[in-house]
Amino acid sequence: CPCAACVPRRERWRYALAFLGRSSGVDITLRVMVRLYERHGWLPTLFNHDEIVYSFYLTDAETLAKVVQQAFEEPVMEMGGLKLKATVGIGRSWAECK
Repeated sequence: CPCAACVPRRERWRYALAFLGRSSGVDITLRVMVRLYERHGWLPTLFNHDEIVYSFYLTDAETLAKVVQQAFEEPVMEMGGLKLKATVGIGRSWAECK
């Protein structure tokens, strides 16, 4: 908890910077995930910090990976036009995608 009772004054700035940076990235990620759901009905299989796993048939994966990457690199107008840099990996498991 970053409140004054829990964190000494000299340490509060660390919590504030970590919260602000993480919050913006997560907000953008969640908004793009909603965008993909609204456009295509796709829900992620796994969401872990800054990595998201979508499951598709391998025959369609290459085409759909481009759609996912484009969606994540589009500006998010609700966040002042911010956008993310996205990389895509294709594989039979999460480990293969890295």
